[in-house]
This record gives sequence, structure tokens and C-alpha cells, in this order.
Amino acid sequence: MGRRGGAATLLAVLALLATTASAARGGTFRNFTSEYDEKTVKYDTKFSNQILQETRFSISPGGAGERGTWIEPFSWKPRAFVIHNILTDEECDHLISLAEPSVKASTVVTDSAAHEEGVSKARTSFGTFLKRYHDEIVGRVEEKVAIMTGVPMANGESMQILRYERHQRYTKHEDFFDRAYLLEADGMQRMATILLYLSDVDSGGETNFPKGTISQEYRASNGGVEGVRQSNEECGGALQAAVKPKKGDALLFYDMDPQCVYEDRFSLHEGCPVLEGIKWSATIWMHQQHFRGQEYSSEPTPCEDTNDSCASWAKNGECKKNPAYMHSSCTLSCGLCRQCQHGDVLCERKNRFAARAKQGPGRRRAR
Repeated sequence: MGRRGGAATLLAVLALLATTASAARGGTFRNFTSEYDEKTVKYDTKFSNQILQETRFSISPGGAGERGTWIEPFSWKPRAFVIHNILTDEECDHLISLAEPSVKASTVVTDSAAHEEGVSKARTSFGTFLKRYHDEIVGRVEEKVAIMTGVPMANGESMQILRYERHQRYTKHEDFFDRAYLLEADGMQRMATILLYLSDVDSGGETNFPKGTISQEYRASNGGVEGVRQSNEECGGALQAAVKPKKGDALLFYDMDPQCVYEDRFSLHEGCPVLEGIKWSATIWMHQQHFRGQEYSSEPTPCEDTNDSCASWAKNGECKKNPAYMHSSCTLSCGLCRQCQHGDVLCERKNRFAARAKQGPGRRRAR
């Protein structure tokens, strides 16, 4: 692909991300705003740039031989992008280790209007949910997703971790909700889905769009979609537009049109059966508005002592002898957090994790 063609693709990707982000209330591509309890917390450009720099972020139409994180347009019907190397091996392994002890037969919303949950015959995997900001690594992954989608973290649902064993699959479905359910839904419509691939798969396990069309850019840079099987009787008869799982990569696709007015029927997708090996993935659904903001702690508990004697008590070892009291009343002296300078968002983020740890794991919401 020539330089002019690559530049045009880059501009198209940026324009689509910016347009979709502007449709999400409270979010822009480089300045994320989350409102909770009549307070506003801004994830400003300085913070975003630090995350981008740490992930070596770039947008490229080709990217062969490149290292770091980069986006490749996969399809324009639906709007879908492969995000290469968004997660490190350590992050993938950490998410799996968190989920593995609690995975069970996957459930889906069986009655959209009532939001009732049931074991799915269409989805034969095993899964579990991780509460938002479950720990520092989960929070970091969520921040990466917010940056790459241009949608605030507050608009995302809890991360779902799925394990697919041999012959397990997820049949054709759409992620957006029907209109009847939207009358009662928190956060309005799902506008985007991001699938994070946590493991390689020996064979099968592709994410297929039966109504989709692979972009010319993707075909040109991948040698006719090298490595993706062109037919699969168990996956709708054919892989119309399929992405092969690769550890550390992600698939981002939009469930709505760029103005978030109409559902995108081209976003119909399926998880093809795993033929050899095990497939681990994580899914985050992004909404038009903040999703159940009361469950999302935007600020940590202030890092302070509530008793003038905390420092002397801590010096005498009370943090270990009497943790029930000291960890709630003497957080500063016990070293559970630190006082942050104004605007130090990374310091505030660590304090938020400390506050979450004191609260303990949250109750998983039904799907």
C-alpha cells in the first residue's frame, strides 16, 4: 500500500473513532469525562498520553514487522478493527488467573425486557465477570480499552472472561439490546464491543461476521487473509469475515451507526467452534452513557488518618496487630495509600485500587 493510501486509511480510522466518541455522552477521543455523585473526574490528555506512550501506541494500515500497539481496519461493514498487541502476555495471564477459579457455564440475557439470565444453549463456553477496577491490572486494561475506543471507562460493563474448550462455540447473535429492553436499561444502548484475546488457539475459535465484508486494506496487508480458514461447516457454513484469535490482540467493532441512532445489523457475529486447544477471551461492552455509575468508584477514600495517634500506633506495630481498625482509620500511617498532589492521576488511581481492596470483591451483576 502506498503512502497516500496509508494516510487516507489513518485519517478514516481517526475520523470514525472521533465521531463515535462524540456520540458517547461525556467522552471524547483524548479527554475522558466521568460524572458521578455530582462530581466530575477528567482523564486528561496528559494521563492519556502516558498510557499511550507506555503501550507504544500507533495507528497503521499495514504494520508488518512493527512492534507495539497498532490498529488495523478489518471491515467497514461492520466497522471493525483489529488492535494488535494491546495486552502484554503478563496482562493476559493475569486475567486468566483471576477468572479460572470461578468460571462456570456461560449465561446470556434470556428475557431482554426483564433482564433475566439463563444458561445458554447458544453459548457453550464457561465464563465469569470481573468487577470494574477489580485490581490495578484490570483497571489498566480498562483504561487501554477506553483510549482505543474513545469511550469513557464509565460507559463500560464489567469485563466478562470466557473459556472455550474443544467444540465449544457461540452461535450467531448481536450485542445491542432490543427496543423494549432499552426502556429499562441503564446506560442506554451498547454502542461498541471489544473482544480481548487472552490466548492463542491451535485451530478454530475465530470471530466471524456472517454479513461482514473484509476491507481491502486488511486483505492487502494480510496476503488474502493468510492463516484464516476459508470454509467451516460448523461456523455458519463459511467464514465470511473472520478474525483468528491471537494472544494480546483485540477485535473492536461497533454495534451502532456512527451517530448511535440505528443498530448495525452487519455486526451480527459468532464465535466459531474451537477445534484444537483452548480459547480464552475477555469482552467489554461499551454503552452510549455511563453504565450503572453508582457501582463505579470515581474517587478513592481520602488518604488520611482519622486519629492523631495513628502515627505512633503504626510505629508500634498496630497495623499488623489490629488491622480491622488501623486499615480503616489510619490508612496513611499504615502505608495503604499516599497523599497525592493535585492532578497526579496515577497516584489517585493507586489510591482507588487501595480503596477497592479494603471494600473487598464486589457482587457480580447478572447478565
